[in-house]
Formats: sequence, structure tokens, C-alpha cells
Amino acid sequence: MFPRSSSDSTQWNSQVELQTEFGDFFAVHLQSDSKEGLVLRPKAPSGNTDRRLRIQSSCLFSESLRTTDCDCAAQLHESMVRIAKSGGALVYLYEEGRGAGLQAKMRAINLQQSLGLSSSEAYARLGLRADVRLDYAFVRSALEDIFGKEEWILLTNNPHKEALVREAGITIIGTESLVCDRGSSTVRAYLEAKRQQFGHRIEE
Repeated sequence: MFPRSSSDSTQWNSQVELQTEFGDFFAVHLQSDSKEGLVLRPKAPSGNTDRRLRIQSSCLFSESLRTTDCDCAAQLHESMVRIAKSGGALVYLYEEGRGAGLQAKMRAINLQQSLGLSSSEAYARLGLRADVRLDYAFVRSALEDIFGKEEWILLTNNPHKEALVREAGITIIGTESLVCDRGSSTVRAYLEAKRQQFGHRIEE
């Protein structure tokens, strides 16, 4: 069993085993005053000391409805494959619309479709920050309760996210790119906008 959190604001509510096409995992539900999600860890870790860490925010449209205008599902699945192979953790948080919520996300998509805006431009039109996921202390607390103090290789293309994760006190010893899906012109445009507007490490 996973240990229960020592913090009153973080609770482990249940744990299950998951058999997926990307590997077999233990999953624990976690919840704080303002966040909810899962932590996945491999059932059969390799013993490799290079633990991979992916912090993924939910994307209903890509992950469940299989829309083709972003790479969120591809990043999630590739992360699960790498973590199942090498060991580590996937922290999956219910944070639709980069933390702005599902309604704000849909309003932003409407602006993108009607005015040809990028996602960050659409969020600005709505008076929202392009990304409101600023606090990873909750993730640090969860990882320390489950794994103890560990060093991680962060799976991300986003240098701003890496900086925030480090600021939260999570020890990052390296990063790995997650450029997984260039299958459509829409996805390619989406990735290019991330590179230009947010400095994401999108390599050819």
C-alpha cells in the first residue's frame, strides 16, 4: 500500500491496479483542497535509477474524444510507455484548459476556430493567463509521501514548467523531450505555436 499523507490537506482515498496497453501500474487517487488526480507507478519497475516523471493535465478532447488538434493524448501514452519501462511516476491532474477549466477552454477554442487565434491569444482575449498551473507543491508532497526524496528526469518540452517544478522543491536531474505526434497539419501548427510563444523545446 502507498503511505497516507502526513498533510491534512492531501488525502489518499483509494488504490487500484491498472492493466493498460502501455504497461501495468498501481494507481492511487489523491486529493487536496483544490486539486484532484492520480499517481501511477509501474507494477514491475526495472530497477533503473533514472526515474522518469511526467506531470500531465487532463485533456478531455484529445485523450477521450480523440480530437486531432493537439498532442496531449500522444504525450500521455508515450510517458506511460517510458515510465513502465524505466520506472518513475505519472502524476495525472484534473486541470482542463491548463488549469482554467473546461468552460474557459471551450470558449478559447471557439475563438481559435472563429478568429484563427492561437490558444494563448484566445486566452488573452478572455482575460486569462495562457497557463494558470503555477503551483506544484501539491505534486511535490504527493511524490515525497509515496516515493520519499527522489531525483527525477522530467518528461516535458516546456522550460517554464520545468522551472516551476524545480521551484516547488522537486529534484530534477534532467529532462527528456516528448515530441510524439506530428500527424496532422493542425498538430504541427499547435506545436509551432508552443515553440514560438512559450519557448517549448520542439525539435525537428
